[in-house]
Amino acid sequence: YKDYRVLKSQGKNVIYLQNEGMFPLKQRLTIVRSWKEVIIFFDNDAQGIYSSKALSGLINAEYLGKSKPLWLPETLYNEGITDPSDLYAKRGQNELLNFLKIFT
Repeated sequence: YKDYRVLKSQGKNVIYLQNEGMFPLKQRLTIVRSWKEVIIFFDNDAQGIYSSKALSGLINAEYLGKSKPLWLPETLYNEGITDPSDLYAKRGQNELLNFLKIFT
């Protein structure tokens, strides 16, 4: 939830899931049809990377080419930065916004 709040406060359109292993039901994926692109941005650990790829694949199976996974560079993980709220807290708003510009 904290990542959702950080990204939302930066003006991003975001939805959060309870956890990285809990994907929405196939029927609920219809919410993405009205968006041009869906970026899946989970934590920067092995589970987060795996789950972001898996959910992106699930969305792309229904809406071809609409989704892509995203995670922080591994060098940040080595610094204890595993998610957007960590990046914001440890490196500041500008660092987070600069990272997001690359992918949006």
